[in-house]
Amino acid sequence: MSFFKSVVGLAQQVLDNLTLNDGLTPDERLRQQFRLPESERLCGSVDCTISVYGCDKKAIKLSPLADLPSEISITQNYLLFDNSEEKIVMHLSSIAELRKIYYHESICISAASVNGWRVLIRIDEIRSRADKFFNTLEFNWGKNLNAKQEIFKEFTKDFFSEWLVNESQLKNHRAMNSLPCGLGFTYKFPGYIEKEQRRQKLKIWYNYYKSIGRNLSIVQTQTFRKMTLQCMTNEIRGEIWSLTSGALYYRFNSPNEYQNLLETNKGKKSAALDDIEKDLNRSLPEYSAYQDEEGISKLRRVLTAYSWKVPDVGYCQGMNIICAALLIFMDEECAFWTLYLICEKIVPGYYTKTMYGALLDQRVFEELINKHMPILGEHFEKHDIKISIVSLPWFLSFFLNTMPLVFAFSVMDRFFLDGDKILFQFSLAIVKENSEKLLNCEDIGECIAVFKEYFATLDESMAYLNGIQLKFDILKQTAFNEFKNIKNSEINKEREKNKKEVIQYIDEFVKRTEMRSLNLHFIKTSQASNIYDLYYSVLLYGIDAPNDGNLKMNFYQFKLFMSKLTPWVNINYKNQLSNSQDAFLRRLFNNWSIDNILSFESLIEGLDKFVDKDSMRLITAFFNLYDSDKNGMIPKSTIMEMADDLNFITTPWRNGILLDSITNKKLEKRIAEVYIKRKEKLAERGLADDNPLPENLSYDREKYEKLQMDRYLTSGSNFLKLAFQYAIPLENDGKSVDTKDSSSSDVIKYNRALDPSRPLFINGSTFRMIIVADETYGGFFENELWRSFDIDKSLGSEGVYGAMMGGLRGAVNVVMTSGQKVASEVKRQMEERNRAGSVTTVGTLGTLGTFSSSAGGGGSGSGSGSGSNSTRDRGGSVGVLSVESRDVGNLLSPMEDESRVLNSSGEDEEEDDDDDEFGNFIPAETQGETLSPSLIDL
Repeated sequence: MSFFKSVVGLAQQVLDNLTLNDGLTPDERLRQQFRLPESERLCGSVDCTISVYGCDKKAIKLSPLADLPSEISITQNYLLFDNSEEKIVMHLSSIAELRKIYYHESICISAASVNGWRVLIRIDEIRSRADKFFNTLEFNWGKNLNAKQEIFKEFTKDFFSEWLVNESQLKNHRAMNSLPCGLGFTYKFPGYIEKEQRRQKLKIWYNYYKSIGRNLSIVQTQTFRKMTLQCMTNEIRGEIWSLTSGALYYRFNSPNEYQNLLETNKGKKSAALDDIEKDLNRSLPEYSAYQDEEGISKLRRVLTAYSWKVPDVGYCQGMNIICAALLIFMDEECAFWTLYLICEKIVPGYYTKTMYGALLDQRVFEELINKHMPILGEHFEKHDIKISIVSLPWFLSFFLNTMPLVFAFSVMDRFFLDGDKILFQFSLAIVKENSEKLLNCEDIGECIAVFKEYFATLDESMAYLNGIQLKFDILKQTAFNEFKNIKNSEINKEREKNKKEVIQYIDEFVKRTEMRSLNLHFIKTSQASNIYDLYYSVLLYGIDAPNDGNLKMNFYQFKLFMSKLTPWVNINYKNQLSNSQDAFLRRLFNNWSIDNILSFESLIEGLDKFVDKDSMRLITAFFNLYDSDKNGMIPKSTIMEMADDLNFITTPWRNGILLDSITNKKLEKRIAEVYIKRKEKLAERGLADDNPLPENLSYDREKYEKLQMDRYLTSGSNFLKLAFQYAIPLENDGKSVDTKDSSSSDVIKYNRALDPSRPLFINGSTFRMIIVADETYGGFFENELWRSFDIDKSLGSEGVYGAMMGGLRGAVNVVMTSGQKVASEVKRQMEERNRAGSVTTVGTLGTLGTFSSSAGGGGSGSGSGSGSNSTRDRGGSVGVLSVESRDVGNLLSPMEDESRVLNSSGEDEEEDDDDDEFGNFIPAETQGETLSPSLIDL
């Protein structure tokens, strides 16, 4: 389930390719136009006009466009030309002769094919560019002759076109079914064609192949197009599909890949293979080959190879139908490459776990209905009829599951020629042909019944235009006459308009589906949503090869993820700190991952244990990270590692970057003391004090940092000492220990940790005791660790650590604390003084403000799963506490320091020395003045 999101994350890239081509490089555009393998690169191109001469040396009639300048290109292996009427794809190893002919101020190039036809290229460029183009062509041709000419001959000898031209007229020719061919040659082809009609069509193809090429060296003229649509025979169909889809070129480029995929992955198991097995018997079950083990085995092998070729997709329902159709006309390898081109290039996104390409095209289809058949569109909207529910199977199965097979194959003939716009044209024509009946439908069920009846009668004849025609022939005329103006540009425009909404819908659906299966105890739904977004934003960042199958989180991605989630991970750490970080994160990664693969589910379930607010359970979860044997005991070497890891995860607090709850409490207590002392001194002078706490309180940041840093250093040292002091010794296993070295034996005698004869262990109870007994480490597990995972933060442009450190803009760092706690502390201390019989009457508390953050990062201490700890500027030593009249969390939170406002009332010479630490906050006495301080120095 977790790889759903990876596909969704890549959908934007794929759909961009479906929409506008402006972002394509010349190489990408060329490969897309001619459906060439990814290895082909543009080596040169020039404008030219062409003439083609057949084997009989007679000129072949071309369209008028052939006399207009069009671009001809060369790659490492192909000579390519396309003027929208004629198309030449000529593998360079099929060129038998290459000549340069000087022509006026430029040159002509004559390229003769091994099949006997020749193309004359008149270059309409300056002489220098023409010469450069010819030299490149000649160089690439020479390389192909040396490396691939024999491969070319071996590859093409088993094509039906070669058999038809070279052997069919011989008395001792090979039997046609001895060629690598589809199941139809054994189990017969669907439909019926008269023998004489078949013979005539084959003769037409024979003449064309013999005259102007075949397979890897062919000129596709308008005659070729008409023959494909009107003179197709079952014997030739597989080769034509392979040619027009581009599978032929991929297969020649990687001749052994299909077999290698099967052999390399033989015996392996995957979820995709299980899904394939479930669908094998549902694949065109009406065709006899798929009622037999031979047909089922071929289908299984092709689908299995594809699942290993594209592991991030594996297998999706619908592929089995397409593949079963291909195997009727092709051998396994050819069907494999054709299936690959369909899924990855021709209709990308149709056959994925989310079907994002198909869903987008359903939205486009609905828009086209509204545009070209507005009355019907309004009717569907009025009755809330989602026609896409009916049309989605048409697009996914190329009508193989709805039309009689013989008609669906005819649709596929045109599909491979013209691409996916054919699906829109046929679908619109189907709706158009049934529009009158559909206007009487009031729900989707009635629409389904209309289409079902229509498809069942496609082979029936009816009166049409003063004649009798098959319903299917009428459908084709409607598709290509009334909807001939449905161009790729219009489809792409609608895709561009709707893709954002479709991607968002899929994203939310997949997210809900994946999160529904989570088993969490402490992470809330909203927090899980934030983690989900962060996980996939890290996982999909910078992916250049979406089909490599590596769509699970690796260790580096995990480290990046944690750096955005916690303040104690920083990918920019160097040297020892970086090594300590990697050691602890590797331990987390290994503990949370399954077979070294960290899925979203395994990550969040591991994280769930570390946001538990119960300190005892949290300490146990930390201990379990080191209990690799699951026996409740941790050996001496691991104790050392645990100590190092505790030092690492407390780095922000140990270095004074963040202030912990203990330091916060000291600050709260000190603020209360200063406030009470201030009120007492004012009361002694007879001055009233009805003012709230000042808005800004400066304090000696460096002093509190140093105290905290000393605490953490001491705790780190004490942990190791106590761990070995209370460790449980196990009896020696009987092996003697060499203690000849007297110096080392003395050390061993007095240091239990170094005595190899008495291995030491600690259990979970001992570890909890050591942690709880230490004020700093106990407080860390009770307050800091679970809050350090900022799971309440929605995905933003920067991580937690970056947000914290990015807030240090000035020389003064800002620290926040809870005014509620300060007020409580003031009240507590005043009550104690009153009970003790203080001579000075302090009076009422007055109005106390509450400390809160005016910058981001504050959070409620009671309901939050994350802490908003303070940060500091390493260059400054003064902090500022800001006060507002609203309640916030009980942690220190960062706030930008705008300025330091000092009291302007002057110094009090009578102030006690112990108050110098806080600055002079008692103003000089003046007649009728009321103290209105804005700053108290702590």
